[in-house]
Amino acid sequence: MRAAIIGFGNMGQMYADLISSQGWELIGVHDIDSTKVKSDNVFRDRLDLISHPQVDVVIISTPHRQHLPVLKECLKYGKHVILEKPMGGSAAEAEKIYKKIQKHKNRSIVVVNITHCFYDNIQIAKEKLNNSLVDSITAIYDTVVFPIKEEERDGWLFKKEIVGHGVMLTNGCHLLARILHLFSDYRPKLEVTAGVFANTNRLGNIEDSSAHMRLDLVLSNQRRLPVSIFVNWPMAKSMDEAIKESMEIHTSQGILHVQAWEKFSFTQIL
Repeated sequence: MRAAIIGFGNMGQMYADLISSQGWELIGVHDIDSTKVKSDNVFRDRLDLISHPQVDVVIISTPHRQHLPVLKECLKYGKHVILEKPMGGSAAEAEKIYKKIQKHKNRSIVVVNITHCFYDNIQIAKEKLNNSLVDSITAIYDTVVFPIKEEERDGWLFKKEIVGHGVMLTNGCHLLARILHLFSDYRPKLEVTAGVFANTNRLGNIEDSSAHMRLDLVLSNQRRLPVSIFVNWPMAKSMDEAIKESMEIHTSQGILHVQAWEKFSFTQIL
């Protein structure tokens, strides 16, 4: 497979390492600030790279609000696409992206990169939930604390006006993807109850961010499970303060604890 990368910040460089480790060929990279790109295959013109006849797949790892215009160019030239999450900077942008993908689905394959569902402990938790015949879920608690270097705090990823909805948009897609994956055997849908979502802090930028939302988890049998979701994604100043991602799901059968990279446990209610 021969790949191109559009957007060569931290994620773009991670993709370059993955391409190398998988035996793919990196045809070229493009970034709006080409002076910061450390690569022998820099294309100053984005379209020159996207339209290159040797490129099979384009990896889009630009800021979220630049996804749609770059995706349009990739689909115009019939390229396959790996799109870094989230799809866009808003629900409206995501809807436009979805419609564009549907229009070109016979020519191109588009994959949105949501990786958290494939953690070992998420898989174990999914099996446990599906074997428990869960009757109800009362609450889900989700916590991630990121270590952010001082020089990174002015980066675009932490500016609400650029990202779209700050920390909620960036991490919320992982949260919802994990919930849908954990309950996929129930064929669930998520429906946010109108007027209940509320920020409890300045959700966005670099400040500590937390939120509480009330939604309905609608299962395949149309049974509605009202769930409260509490999320807390503050930024740490050092690795010592950082907490790897953890989720706690309160069910009628017990409390499911999932720490994505380290451990899993289930405390049964007797």
